[in-house]
Amino acid sequence: MFGEDSFQETSLTTHGSILGTVDFMSPEQAFNPSQVDHRTDIYSLGCTLFYLVMGRPPYSGETPMETLLLHKQDPIPSLLNLHGDMPYELDDLYKRMLAKRPAERLASMSLVVRALELSGLALTENDLQTEVKRLRTPELDSSPRASAPQPAVVAPAPGAAQAPSPTASKRDRSSLTVLIADGSLTVRVHLRNTLTSLGFTQLTDVSDGAKAVAALAAQRFDLVVTGLNLSRVDGQKLIEQIRQSPTSCDTPILLVTTESAPAKLQALQRAGASAIIDKSFRIDEVRALLDPLFPPL
Repeated sequence: MFGEDSFQETSLTTHGSILGTVDFMSPEQAFNPSQVDHRTDIYSLGCTLFYLVMGRPPYSGETPMETLLLHKQDPIPSLLNLHGDMPYELDDLYKRMLAKRPAERLASMSLVVRALELSGLALTENDLQTEVKRLRTPELDSSPRASAPQPAVVAPAPGAAQAPSPTASKRDRSSLTVLIADGSLTVRVHLRNTLTSLGFTQLTDVSDGAKAVAALAAQRFDLVVTGLNLSRVDGQKLIEQIRQSPTSCDTPILLVTTESAPAKLQALQRAGASAIIDKSFRIDEVRALLDPLFPPL
């Protein structure tokens, strides 16, 4: 796949300088080669992963030195933003591999392999054939892979705000308003893509809790999807404020989080989360939670 000619001009091989291909070179290999260790290979593998998905390197300058500076200074490009079908788990892993500072990357290649296995992205041959068939059809995949971990999906606890029953009246989902609140742009994009796939089109997303409070004061939303990592007003306080508001106290709230401690999850339920789901969710899990709340026409 990687032709020798395509990289010939971007290789720096002069004596006494750096050695390597700038498209896949870590910042420390370019600017501080005496500090290079095995984690530079993890960075290069992340660049290779980007190339395999997008057909181009993550950074491309007009000169080799400009490319090296992009590796050092530019934000990590998001696979999820560039490739709509990209799993959130793979985008998150790739970004950890391309962290600018070696200390912020996965510490070993075995951890990279383990992260792939735990995310359900390490496919058997049968899984691979299934994925190929799915990608060749326009229909969304609603069947979970057996190898994937089961994210936490939590029903409301006794005393928590109760979601509407499965007998809720049917409404066109395109007419429903949804507020998405999370501090991570990657998560918000992933949620927008998922909800749009399920028929929701009137989506408002905000990056911090104060903006979410302001949005709720300006209009009524049929559904709120929030994370915990919100600045100024965190996710739990946002849920509590929604439940205390006369105009939004009965609004279904879907909490998306990586939190797994049972005591914390119970506290979030008591605060008023209608349902809690792990950030590594699949579309079929979100569908299972939202279909009883908003039955499809």
